[in-house]
Amino acid sequence: MAESGISNGFVVVHSRHTTAVVKINENEILLLEDMEDFLEKLCPRNANYRHNNFNIHTVNTTENEPANGHAHAHLQHLVLGTRETIPAMEIEHGAEGERKGDPRPGWEQETRTAAP
Repeated sequence: MAESGISNGFVVVHSRHTTAVVKINENEILLLEDMEDFLEKLCPRNANYRHNNFNIHTVNTTENEPANGHAHAHLQHLVLGTRETIPAMEIEHGAEGERKGDPRPGWEQETRTAAP
């Protein structure tokens, strides 16, 4: 942000690809595995999708197009979406390291305190 000269606004992270997804979540291994399991149950990779069957899928294909088997990713994309919008703001730090102008005072204590 400092290099851009922008002090407040929004950052939009977007993918134009129809099977790519942009999501923000915790980078915690068990949660990531749970999400993978959820998506596999929702749209199983090996299900019988018409989009994957080139005997009947003849529209929007190119000659000698390889079978890619990614219909499940298109369907997951419907649920997950292509973009995230992230608020961005310049936060001024005081002499003791406290954040001046923070919209959520005390957030640092919240994130450092682990639930029993």
